Amino acid sequence: MSILAQLPTELIHQVFRQIPKDELELMFELNSLSKNEEHDLSFQNVRNIALYERYYHQKLFLTNLPQFYTTAEVDSLCLSSDDLDYLIKHQIYIKPKLISLIIYNTGPFDCMDYANTMLVYYKFISHLTADFNIQLVLIENCSERESAFINKISQLEIRVNWFAINNRRCLGRSRESNIPNQQSSTSIFPDNEGPPRLSAQNLKINLFNANSLVSQVELKKNTSLWLNLKMVDLSYNNIDDYWLAQIDLPETIEVLNLSNNSLRGINRYNFNLTKLPNLRELILDNNNITSISFCQGERYDIDGGEDDVAADITHPYMSLTKLSIMGNHLFDTKFLLDPCLYKLKQVDISRNLISKLHKFPPRLTHIDLNGNYLTRFFTHAEWHLFPCPNLIHLNLANSFETLYSKNDQLRGCIGTFQELPIESGVKRFSLTAALEDSRFPPIRKSELPSLKVHVTLLANFTPIKTWDSWKVGEHGLKIHIIYQGASYSGTFLPSVAEEQEWDKLTTVYYLLQKADLMGIKKSATADFVTNGINDGWIDLVRYDGLKSSLSYDDFIKGRQLVQHQ
Repeated sequence: MSILAQLPTELIHQVFRQIPKDELELMFELNSLSKNEEHDLSFQNVRNIALYERYYHQKLFLTNLPQFYTTAEVDSLCLSSDDLDYLIKHQIYIKPKLISLIIYNTGPFDCMDYANTMLVYYKFISHLTADFNIQLVLIENCSERESAFINKISQLEIRVNWFAINNRRCLGRSRESNIPNQQSSTSIFPDNEGPPRLSAQNLKINLFNANSLVSQVELKKNTSLWLNLKMVDLSYNNIDDYWLAQIDLPETIEVLNLSNNSLRGINRYNFNLTKLPNLRELILDNNNITSISFCQGERYDIDGGEDDVAADITHPYMSLTKLSIMGNHLFDTKFLLDPCLYKLKQVDISRNLISKLHKFPPRLTHIDLNGNYLTRFFTHAEWHLFPCPNLIHLNLANSFETLYSKNDQLRGCIGTFQELPIESGVKRFSLTAALEDSRFPPIRKSELPSLKVHVTLLANFTPIKTWDSWKVGEHGLKIHIIYQGASYSGTFLPSVAEEQEWDKLTTVYYLLQKADLMGIKKSATADFVTNGINDGWIDLVRYDGLKSSLSYDDFIKGRQLVQHQ
């Protein structure tokens, strides 16, 4: 170590940069550096260089409740007040990739106290990075304190990348709190006094309650956090069609995320694109959307000719180039002929109920139709529906079959994980799929000769203790997760992993995404699921599946054969 201390400082930096950061922490006991300082100044200098390299280009977070977070959860290293004091004392200006402030408004570590602490540290922190995130986690119901916190933190004259407000106090509340006459009148965003200081490029509000959300986004337009926004994430707010119409968004935004809400239809009355002239990307995943009509005007003819109106469309709000509507209840692709979508280049309409395709706009470069009901397309090879000369990505994988008419149109699909006798279960859900699927009118007797039925029997449900205790192509997977106060669930039938050519890790990774649990990296999937199973907040079950099909003609022949025996 004495030889290392004699090397030039730049050379020591280069040597340490080749050592894994976790090993640096162990070699030099960096966790105890602020408590056990060396008397040997040369060795102390080496440890300080190791500390610099430990944090170099890393994501860091500061919080008033560090025990609520682990490094794996936030994909960052915790920087404590003791660590900051040590850095300031020795004037070590580390260069992290990002610093996030995660503040809870609860308990003895009040958010106002922590805001005051951050003001003390601000001058030093501002020299470390220009990339900041701020997340306010709401536990207790105190809008006045939250507003005062934001007002206090606004004194930091910094540019914030993400400002997030995450509500954990209203999980489990009834939907009755979502009705208009109970709207809160108190916003946690304060009025600006004087010129704006704190400004954010991206705003994320997850309140799980549209009533509370609208009271926050009906902001005074001079609120500094509301100025110059480029992206707004309003997912997980229980927004329905009524509440969407009440939200007045800043016209500066380029990306809007409305996923995981309760939307049923998008139209010009509840979502007016003319007020969002800069919007390039719209995310509507995992709602209950059955219809979309942005303009409600004349559709354009993508074949050209006398009826072609696309060339004359000059709406200033036609800037939308990327649209994602995966996991909804769309039946066809006719909405893509809306003039407002003429410039669209990428569309994701996977995991819908689409059984009929229309011609796609010619500018599209990426189309994702994964997980729809496209038997007719595969039977008739309707490639003329894709007149897209620049198309570079087309996903038609994982198309399902269940109850179809002779012309391959879906007529019903309902199943259950409930344990039932085969005879009565098949009888019950055959009738349910035929008569009670809300997406379709009940099947008439006259349709029977044209029907074809597909049945998949699920059996041998076995809880597993490790994430990989199953076989690709043989087992399906069912997962249920209780994570950070929210519930997630999803399943893959036995055929999915084999059809997609996924290995076990890839399958479990996509299973988390299908359960709408985003943010877990593929490299962290195995550890995440293993920890969840061991700690009891993840249930992972494997099962077997047997699929069989029967046309109406074969059914009649079989019944006649039985009757003659």
